[in-house]
Amino acid sequence: MVLGADLDDAQDIWNTHVLQSKNAVTGGERRPILMYTLPQLYSAEDHICPANKNEVTICEEQTLPKTFTCADETVFQLCTLFMEENNLSFPQDSNQAKDPHMSLYWISN
Repeated sequence: MVLGADLDDAQDIWNTHVLQSKNAVTGGERRPILMYTLPQLYSAEDHICPANKNEVTICEEQTLPKTFTCADETVFQLCTLFMEENNLSFPQDSNQAKDPHMSLYWISN
């Protein structure tokens, strides 16, 4: 209870503190809570900063879609068989991924 109250206080202090600005004339009264709840009040140019091209490349490489792999070959074979028997194809996105799962749920119940 006490820790929760302290965390709430810290959150309130952080969300309402005034951010420093490069331009003291136009930058005043920018607060995280306002920037989050009313982003239209703030120019996107205020948040643009240069990025190192090498770091961007590393981030892109680390976030590329991964190929599908299953740790257990038997489970993979059983799932593949189930999908073939029920005319299901491998999903291309998260919305499609839930369909075979839901099919399995309905067939097993």
